[in-house]
Amino acid sequence: FYFSADFYDFNHQPEPGNAELDSRFNKQTDLSGTVKTRLAGPWFNADLISLKLTTHQRDEQLTYGLTGRYDFAPSDSWSSGFEANWQVRSLISSAILVAGYKTNLGYNLSYSLDSRTSFGAQFSWDQYVTEDKDALGQGASWQLFATYRVFVEDPSWTLRMSHQGLSYSREDDAETLMSDYFKPSPERPNRLAGETILPESYHRTGLGSTLYHGQLHRITRAVPTPRYILDADIGYEWTKKSFDFGFKAGMGWRVTGDDELAFSLAWSSDSASGESRTALIFSYINSIGR
Repeated sequence: FYFSADFYDFNHQPEPGNAELDSRFNKQTDLSGTVKTRLAGPWFNADLISLKLTTHQRDEQLTYGLTGRYDFAPSDSWSSGFEANWQVRSLISSAILVAGYKTNLGYNLSYSLDSRTSFGAQFSWDQYVTEDKDALGQGASWQLFATYRVFVEDPSWTLRMSHQGLSYSREDDAETLMSDYFKPSPERPNRLAGETILPESYHRTGLGSTLYHGQLHRITRAVPTPRYILDADIGYEWTKKSFDFGFKAGMGWRVTGDDELAFSLAWSSDSASGESRTALIFSYINSIGR
Protein backbone atom coordinates (compact mmCIF):
# COMPACT_ATOMS: atom_id res chain seq x y z
CA PHE A 1 0.00 0.00 0.00
CA TYR A 2 1.28 3.45 -0.95
CA PHE A 3 0.03 6.84 0.30
CA SER A 4 0.88 10.26 -1.11
CA ALA A 5 -0.14 13.88 -0.55
CA ASP A 6 0.30 16.53 -3.27
CA PHE A 7 -0.05 20.24 -2.51
CA TYR A 8 -0.48 22.68 -5.40
CA ASP A 9 0.10 26.43 -5.39
CA PHE A 10 -0.84 27.81 -8.80
CA ASN A 11 0.61 31.14 -9.84
CA HIS A 12 -1.45 32.12 -12.88
CA GLN A 13 -0.02 35.12 -14.76
CA PRO A 14 -2.22 35.74 -17.82
CA GLU A 15 -1.41 37.98 -20.75
CA PRO A 16 -2.59 41.60 -20.35
CA GLY A 17 -6.36 41.78 -20.83
CA ASN A 18 -6.99 38.04 -20.33
CA ALA A 19 -9.12 36.61 -17.53
CA GLU A 20 -7.36 35.57 -14.32
CA LEU A 21 -7.81 32.37 -12.29
CA ASP A 22 -10.30 32.75 -9.45
CA SER A 23 -8.26 32.94 -6.23
CA ARG A 24 -10.38 30.11 -4.74
CA PHE A 25 -8.44 27.67 -6.93
CA ASN A 26 -4.89 28.90 -6.24
CA LYS A 27 -4.22 26.29 -3.54
CA GLN A 28 -5.32 22.66 -3.96
CA THR A 29 -4.59 19.32 -2.29
CA ASP A 30 -4.66 15.76 -3.63
CA LEU A 31 -4.53 12.74 -1.29
CA SER A 32 -3.93 9.32 -2.88
CA GLY A 33 -3.76 5.70 -1.80
CA THR A 34 -2.49 2.94 -4.11
CA VAL A 35 -2.73 -0.84 -3.80
CA LYS A 36 -0.61 -3.13 -5.99
CA THR A 37 -0.50 -6.90 -6.33
CA ARG A 38 1.07 -9.44 -8.68
CA LEU A 39 -0.83 -12.40 -10.11
CA ALA A 40 0.78 -15.84 -9.81
CA GLY A 41 -0.05 -19.08 -11.58
CA PRO A 42 0.39 -20.83 -14.93
CA TRP A 43 -1.74 -18.24 -16.77
CA PHE A 44 0.22 -15.21 -15.54
CA ASN A 45 3.79 -13.95 -15.83
CA ALA A 46 3.90 -11.93 -12.62
CA ASP A 47 1.23 -9.62 -14.07
CA LEU A 48 0.75 -6.45 -12.02
CA ILE A 49 -2.61 -4.97 -11.03
CA SER A 50 -2.81 -1.59 -9.31
CA LEU A 51 -5.70 0.52 -8.05
CA LYS A 52 -5.37 4.15 -6.98
CA LEU A 53 -8.00 6.25 -5.20
CA THR A 54 -7.52 10.04 -5.08
CA THR A 55 -9.38 12.86 -3.38
CA HIS A 56 -9.11 16.32 -4.99
CA GLN A 57 -9.72 19.20 -2.60
CA ARG A 58 -10.58 22.42 -4.47
CA ASP A 59 -12.47 25.42 -3.14
CA GLU A 60 -13.96 23.40 -0.26
CA GLN A 61 -15.28 20.89 -2.81
CA LEU A 62 -14.16 17.25 -2.62
CA THR A 63 -13.98 15.17 -5.82
CA TYR A 64 -12.97 11.51 -6.02
CA GLY A 65 -10.74 10.11 -8.74
CA LEU A 66 -9.88 6.51 -9.59
CA THR A 67 -7.09 4.86 -11.61
CA GLY A 68 -6.79 1.18 -12.49
CA ARG A 69 -3.87 -0.46 -14.31
CA TYR A 70 -3.13 -3.95 -15.58
CA ASP A 71 0.45 -4.55 -16.78
CA PHE A 72 1.65 -7.80 -18.31
CA ALA A 73 4.60 -9.14 -20.31
CA PRO A 74 3.74 -11.76 -22.97
CA SER A 75 7.47 -12.47 -23.41
CA ASP A 76 10.89 -11.18 -22.38
CA SER A 77 10.86 -8.72 -25.31
CA TRP A 78 7.24 -7.55 -25.21
CA SER A 79 5.36 -5.69 -22.47
CA SER A 80 1.89 -4.23 -22.49
CA GLY A 81 -0.74 -2.68 -20.29
CA PHE A 82 -4.23 -1.20 -19.96
CA GLU A 83 -5.14 1.86 -17.90
CA ALA A 84 -8.50 3.41 -16.99
CA ASN A 85 -8.81 6.80 -15.30
CA TRP A 86 -11.87 8.51 -13.88
CA GLN A 87 -11.75 12.16 -12.83
CA VAL A 88 -7.96 12.65 -12.64
CA ARG A 89 -5.74 15.67 -13.21
CA SER A 90 -4.53 16.29 -16.76
CA LEU A 91 -1.66 18.36 -18.18
CA ILE A 92 -3.42 18.91 -21.51
CA SER A 93 -3.79 22.59 -20.52
CA SER A 94 -3.30 24.75 -17.46
CA ALA A 95 -7.05 25.50 -17.40
CA ILE A 96 -8.02 21.84 -17.15
CA LEU A 97 -5.16 21.14 -14.73
CA VAL A 98 -6.55 23.60 -12.16
CA ALA A 99 -10.30 23.49 -12.90
CA GLY A 100 -11.08 20.28 -14.79
CA TYR A 101 -10.65 16.51 -14.94
CA LYS A 102 -9.91 13.78 -17.45
CA THR A 103 -11.55 10.38 -17.83
CA ASN A 104 -9.89 8.00 -20.28
CA LEU A 105 -9.14 4.44 -21.35
CA GLY A 106 -5.63 3.74 -22.62
CA TYR A 107 -3.41 0.96 -23.95
CA ASN A 108 0.39 0.78 -24.25
CA LEU A 109 2.74 -1.66 -25.97
CA SER A 110 6.54 -1.78 -26.02
CA TYR A 111 9.18 -4.00 -27.61
CA SER A 112 12.83 -4.34 -26.52
CA LEU A 113 15.09 -5.17 -29.44
CA ASP A 114 18.04 -5.65 -27.06
CA SER A 115 19.23 -4.33 -23.70
CA ARG A 116 19.71 -0.84 -25.16
CA THR A 117 17.06 -0.34 -27.87
CA SER A 118 13.29 -0.24 -27.41
CA PHE A 119 10.19 0.89 -29.30
CA GLY A 120 6.73 1.65 -28.00
CA ALA A 121 3.28 3.10 -28.57
CA GLN A 122 0.47 4.49 -26.43
CA PHE A 123 -3.14 5.04 -27.45
CA SER A 124 -5.97 6.61 -25.46
CA TRP A 125 -9.59 7.76 -25.73
CA ASP A 126 -10.04 10.85 -23.56
CA GLN A 127 -12.93 12.89 -22.17
CA TYR A 128 -12.60 16.23 -20.35
CA VAL A 129 -14.95 18.02 -17.96
CA THR A 130 -14.89 21.13 -15.77
CA GLU A 131 -14.73 21.18 -11.99
CA ASP A 132 -18.56 21.08 -12.01
CA LYS A 133 -18.54 18.07 -14.42
CA ASP A 134 -19.70 19.99 -17.52
CA ALA A 135 -18.36 18.42 -20.74
CA LEU A 136 -15.48 20.24 -22.48
CA GLY A 137 -14.66 17.74 -25.24
CA GLN A 138 -13.38 14.32 -26.17
CA GLY A 139 -11.25 12.46 -28.68
CA ALA A 140 -8.20 10.28 -29.30
CA SER A 141 -4.54 10.78 -28.43
CA TRP A 142 -1.44 8.71 -29.17
CA GLN A 143 2.34 8.62 -28.84
CA LEU A 144 5.00 6.63 -30.72
CA PHE A 145 8.58 6.48 -29.44
CA ALA A 146 12.00 4.86 -29.79
CA THR A 147 14.79 4.96 -27.18
CA TYR A 148 18.47 4.01 -27.16
CA ARG A 149 20.56 3.68 -24.00
CA VAL A 150 24.06 5.00 -24.72
CA PHE A 151 25.23 4.31 -21.15
CA VAL A 152 23.39 1.66 -19.14
CA GLU A 153 24.40 2.89 -15.67
CA ASP A 154 26.60 5.18 -13.55
CA PRO A 155 25.22 7.37 -14.98
CA SER A 156 22.59 6.22 -17.46
CA TRP A 157 22.30 8.16 -20.72
CA THR A 158 19.28 7.69 -22.99
CA LEU A 159 18.47 9.18 -26.40
CA ARG A 160 14.87 9.20 -27.62
CA MET A 161 12.70 10.09 -30.59
CA SER A 162 8.92 10.47 -30.29
CA HIS A 163 5.80 11.58 -32.11
CA GLN A 164 2.81 12.80 -30.13
CA GLY A 165 -0.60 13.48 -31.61
CA LEU A 166 -4.21 14.15 -30.68
CA SER A 167 -7.52 14.79 -32.38
CA TYR A 168 -10.21 16.23 -30.10
CA SER A 169 -13.71 17.58 -30.58
CA ARG A 170 -14.23 20.59 -28.30
CA GLU A 171 -17.67 21.64 -27.05
CA ASP A 172 -18.96 24.95 -28.47
CA ASP A 173 -19.55 26.41 -25.00
CA ALA A 174 -16.12 25.49 -23.55
CA GLU A 175 -15.07 29.14 -23.29
CA THR A 176 -18.27 30.05 -21.47
CA LEU A 177 -17.96 27.13 -19.06
CA MET A 178 -14.36 28.00 -18.13
CA SER A 179 -15.29 31.62 -17.44
CA ASP A 180 -16.74 30.38 -14.12
CA TYR A 181 -13.14 29.69 -12.97
CA PHE A 182 -11.15 32.21 -15.04
CA LYS A 183 -13.35 35.21 -14.45
CA PRO A 184 -13.23 38.21 -16.81
CA SER A 185 -13.24 41.68 -15.26
CA PRO A 186 -13.30 45.26 -16.57
CA GLU A 187 -9.50 45.25 -16.45
CA ARG A 188 -9.29 41.73 -17.95
CA PRO A 189 -12.31 41.34 -20.26
CA ASN A 190 -10.98 38.54 -22.49
CA ARG A 191 -12.15 34.98 -21.80
CA LEU A 192 -9.81 32.01 -22.31
CA ALA A 193 -9.55 31.01 -25.96
CA GLY A 194 -10.89 27.59 -26.92
CA GLU A 195 -7.48 26.26 -28.05
CA THR A 196 -5.99 27.31 -24.71
CA ILE A 197 -8.64 25.27 -22.89
CA LEU A 198 -8.63 22.14 -25.07
CA PRO A 199 -6.68 21.89 -28.36
CA GLU A 200 -8.42 20.16 -31.24
CA SER A 201 -5.29 19.10 -33.13
CA TYR A 202 -1.65 18.57 -32.17
CA HIS A 203 1.16 16.71 -33.97
CA ARG A 204 4.68 16.99 -32.56
CA THR A 205 7.89 15.14 -33.43
CA GLY A 206 10.63 15.43 -30.83
CA LEU A 207 14.22 14.47 -30.05
CA GLY A 208 15.50 14.25 -26.48
CA SER A 209 18.39 13.23 -24.27
CA THR A 210 18.34 12.22 -20.59
CA LEU A 211 21.32 11.79 -18.28
CA TYR A 212 20.28 10.32 -14.92
CA HIS A 213 21.39 8.42 -11.83
CA GLY A 214 18.40 6.67 -10.26
CA GLN A 215 14.83 8.01 -10.25
CA LEU A 216 13.55 11.09 -8.42
CA HIS A 217 10.35 11.58 -6.39
CA ARG A 218 10.10 7.91 -5.49
CA ILE A 219 11.90 5.52 -3.14
CA THR A 220 14.33 3.16 -4.84
CA ARG A 221 17.28 1.16 -3.62
CA ALA A 222 18.70 0.62 -7.10
CA VAL A 223 21.45 3.26 -6.81
CA PRO A 224 23.02 5.19 -3.91
CA THR A 225 22.32 8.89 -3.33
CA PRO A 226 22.57 11.54 -4.50
CA ARG A 227 20.26 10.77 -7.41
CA TYR A 228 19.90 13.30 -10.23
CA ILE A 229 18.48 13.93 -13.70
CA LEU A 230 19.38 16.26 -16.59
CA ASP A 231 17.05 16.29 -19.57
CA ALA A 232 16.83 18.33 -22.79
CA ASP A 233 14.24 18.13 -25.56
CA ILE A 234 13.53 19.83 -28.89
CA GLY A 235 10.48 19.30 -31.11
CA TYR A 236 8.64 20.45 -34.21
CA GLU A 237 4.85 20.96 -34.16
CA TRP A 238 3.45 20.24 -37.62
CA THR A 239 0.12 22.07 -37.24
CA LYS A 240 1.63 25.42 -36.25
CA LYS A 241 4.90 24.75 -38.15
CA SER A 242 7.02 25.86 -35.20
CA PHE A 243 9.87 24.54 -33.03
CA ASP A 244 9.81 24.23 -29.24
CA PHE A 245 12.30 23.13 -26.63
CA GLY A 246 12.50 22.29 -22.94
CA PHE A 247 14.70 21.11 -20.10
CA LYS A 248 14.48 19.40 -16.72
CA ALA A 249 16.97 19.17 -13.85
CA GLY A 250 16.64 17.68 -10.39
CA MET A 251 18.39 16.02 -7.46
CA GLY A 252 17.41 13.80 -4.53
CA TRP A 253 19.06 12.62 -1.30
CA ARG A 254 18.49 10.00 1.37
CA VAL A 255 18.04 11.80 4.71
CA THR A 256 17.46 9.39 7.60
CA GLY A 257 17.20 5.92 6.06
CA ASP A 258 14.60 4.49 3.71
CA ASP A 259 13.43 7.89 2.43
CA GLU A 260 14.17 10.60 -0.13
CA LEU A 261 14.15 14.39 -0.20
CA ALA A 262 14.11 15.66 -3.80
CA PHE A 263 13.45 18.69 -6.00
CA SER A 264 13.17 19.18 -9.74
CA LEU A 265 12.61 22.08 -12.14
CA ALA A 266 11.09 21.63 -15.60
CA TRP A 267 10.40 24.24 -18.30
CA SER A 268 9.07 24.03 -21.85
CA SER A 269 8.60 26.81 -24.40
CA ASP A 270 5.33 25.42 -25.83
CA SER A 271 2.66 22.75 -25.32
CA ALA A 272 -0.46 21.31 -26.95
CA SER A 273 -2.50 24.23 -25.59
CA GLY A 274 0.03 26.79 -26.86
CA GLU A 275 1.31 27.71 -23.39
CA SER A 276 4.84 27.76 -22.02
CA ARG A 277 5.11 25.81 -18.77
CA THR A 278 7.23 25.84 -15.62
CA ALA A 279 6.98 23.24 -12.85
CA LEU A 280 8.95 23.28 -9.60
CA ILE A 281 8.50 20.14 -7.48
CA PHE A 282 9.69 19.46 -3.92
CA SER A 283 9.00 16.03 -2.42
CA TYR A 284 9.76 13.98 0.66
CA ILE A 285 8.98 10.26 0.65
CA ASN A 286 9.39 7.83 3.56
CA SER A 287 8.75 4.10 3.58
CA ILE A 288 7.59 3.33 7.10
CA GLY A 289 8.36 -0.19 8.22
CA ARG A 290 9.92 -1.42 4.99
